[in-house]
Amino acid sequence: MRIAIPEFKAQPNYYKALEDLGAEGIMVTDATAVDPKEFDGLLIPGGVDIHPSIFGEEVNGSREIRPVLDYLQFTVLDKFVKARKPVMGICRGHQVIAAYFGCRLYQDIGEAGNEVHTKKVLTEPDKVHPVTAVPGTLLHTLFGQRFSVNSSHHQAVREEKNGYRIMAESEDGFVEAMYHEKLPVFSTQFHPERMCFQYASDRFVDGAPILREFLKLCGS
Repeated sequence: MRIAIPEFKAQPNYYKALEDLGAEGIMVTDATAVDPKEFDGLLIPGGVDIHPSIFGEEVNGSREIRPVLDYLQFTVLDKFVKARKPVMGICRGHQVIAAYFGCRLYQDIGEAGNEVHTKKVLTEPDKVHPVTAVPGTLLHTLFGQRFSVNSSHHQAVREEKNGYRIMAESEDGFVEAMYHEKLPVFSTQFHPERMCFQYASDRFVDGAPILREFLKLCGS
């Protein structure tokens, strides 16, 4: 199974997690050359902030913006969505997909008016915190209504829009996962690839089932 990963520098955790589940992650760097027919699915990984012009705002707290990366990932995402191929986003990828469907983002969650999430997540990488899943959604089916995840992010999705719906939220109201009502597309703000196999821990749920569900979509 071939999974496209649009980025310019390979982040090994994503490729290793896919390999452990029997799939192959393939880095793609040329948006114009990508053909969704050559892949079974698309995984948009974590990374730096999205330029706020994409969701209709001026820069106000965003940092480490890379327009070339924005172009690559949004262009490839558009191709896969139009081809109705499965897509999963993680961290930045979650935000990319949400912004693609018209959702606005918090440019800096430290300025979003809630210090609880900032203290739990931003003080160091991969802090652990609970989330609550919407009943009937994939995450609710896999883990129940309330469970713990890892997290490390600077921006955050602030709304659902155009069929892209909230699947889970943190205890202080930030969107932690979403899914599309009609398309094989979903995303998580947390990092399931750092919650499974060699990273497994009793501090959070096993991320492997989430990745397996994505690969099931890719194989259907």
